[in-house]
Amino acid sequence: MMRTEHDKTRVAAERADDQIGFYINLAVYLLVNAILVGLNVQSGEAWWAQWPALGWGMGIAGHALAVFGSTPRIFAEWRLRRINRLRSQL
Repeated sequence: MMRTEHDKTRVAAERADDQIGFYINLAVYLLVNAILVGLNVQSGEAWWAQWPALGWGMGIAGHALAVFGSTPRIFAEWRLRRINRLRSQL
């Protein structure tokens, strides 16, 4: 299938949006977990801050794979087909 310049631009814009979304998610993750570590240190309680960091970190890793890995192309292509199908129904 030959892509037009418009299609290439649209796909590139979607990928850029996905990458921006990942970096925003990563920044929030780092900020929130830094605050949690600070709260954990101040409280003097047993170490607990690693659990939210670990759980959310797995989500961040999945997000990174979806945006930058090889698997997401499958999802991106499916999404594009889905958008086209839904657009044709409107």
